[in-house]
Amino acid sequence: MSETIWNVADRKQLFLDGRFIDSAEGITLTVNPPERQEIVLREEHPWERAGVYATVIDDGEKVRLYYNTHVHGDGMKSGRLCYAESADGIHFEKPALRLHPWEGSLDNNIVFPDVLDATPFLDPMAPPEARWKLIYNFRRPGVPQAGEAGVSGICLAVSADGLHWNPLPGLVLPLMAETHKTGLWDADLGQYVIILRVIADAPGRPRAIGRLVTGDITRPWPYQPHPAAEGTHALYASEHTVPMVFSADAGDPPDTDFYTSAYVKYPWAADAHLMFPTAYRHTPPPVGVDGNDGPLATQFACSRDGITWDRPDRRPYLRPGPQTEFDRGYNMMIAGLVRRGDWLYQYYVAKGGTHHGPPDDLPAGARAQVGSGCYVRTRQRLDGFISADAAYAGGAFTTPLLRAEGSRLELNIDTEATGSAVVELLDAEGNVFPGYSRSDCDAIGGNSTAYTVTWNGRPELPVLDRPLRLRFIMRSTKLFAFQFVR
Repeated sequence: MSETIWNVADRKQLFLDGRFIDSAEGITLTVNPPERQEIVLREEHPWERAGVYATVIDDGEKVRLYYNTHVHGDGMKSGRLCYAESADGIHFEKPALRLHPWEGSLDNNIVFPDVLDATPFLDPMAPPEARWKLIYNFRRPGVPQAGEAGVSGICLAVSADGLHWNPLPGLVLPLMAETHKTGLWDADLGQYVIILRVIADAPGRPRAIGRLVTGDITRPWPYQPHPAAEGTHALYASEHTVPMVFSADAGDPPDTDFYTSAYVKYPWAADAHLMFPTAYRHTPPPVGVDGNDGPLATQFACSRDGITWDRPDRRPYLRPGPQTEFDRGYNMMIAGLVRRGDWLYQYYVAKGGTHHGPPDDLPAGARAQVGSGCYVRTRQRLDGFISADAAYAGGAFTTPLLRAEGSRLELNIDTEATGSAVVELLDAEGNVFPGYSRSDCDAIGGNSTAYTVTWNGRPELPVLDRPLRLRFIMRSTKLFAFQFVR
């Protein structure tokens, strides 16, 4: 059987899995959590209480943060989508938009009233007047959560500016899907991808994540009707009606499921789908509220195709703070990435308590920080989610055969103070390209997201008209990505 040759062309490649490690000694793949920074937004006004699901979008001119809030009334939750903006992704303002009244006043930042679990995204395939899309839940008033099917579901609105929204008629999915939903145009597929919550049949693990694809997001989405579904399954998307792609399994503690996904297709590398699912560990009664209480913390998952997912490290990607901190029992990553130079900003919502538990026992200072809820910035290195790490004593690995295009090799690499690395080029038979051995390679040192490798002072690669392998020899080094550059 012929060996697989990976066509990396001139696109950046991440170490999400073992795809680019054919053989190795002293190398481990490591998930790298982000650094917690500062609180960027707090719930301050009566119309923005109980905010949870949110989205951050960098549209080039500004960073926009859309966050859902819930106000109880009329026997059901009535939500609002609120808006804040920032020039740098750190300092956010809530503009008085004067679009929708709240208790007789237009001085608020509401962009869409009476909406549940709304998620906006930018659509590069749409005409200017529909450049922005909004996915949201609709429940006909008076219909209980386990009620008649077909009268509630998911709707779509469009906008030219992300502020003034025009709802499209009808439902795009005649099934509810609570919490955060993510939509995007996947250029590699040539289709829209929608990630949403589904109900799983696994006892004690009802919350899971499903995936739909469609060529036209404005028309009814494809799903599989399930005539035997009753009660909740008749109203909500389930694993019977929407393909389930991610859920808790036997490797998770009992009574653990996943709340939201914060899915993103990473735009700065090839074949990189990322998820930041919120693990929810249910606390049983009488401590928990009907079994629907407990701590939440964000994990990390990755995929090459958005369908088959792996959790290379099930420890928290966002570790809860100590008992005296505002994010001790509840952190939930919101969707979206913001890039500023060599840093990626991600944001999470913190509540101070648990799913239903109030933060009453927090110290006064921490309670003042969190208020009724806050949004916190984290900082991640560009491409820094997973790295191929060499031990302090040294390590090495060889890639499988690669078909590449380019004139030089760039690395996202950190050798810290005592580390070092070299690279050699091998042909299909394992022979070193003349002039590109480890002894010819100039020692790589330092911390760079775009380090150009040189051999005897020359960055130029040989003519890449045949497959080759890369051999990395490293010591106390983290390698995050590689790319052949034209």
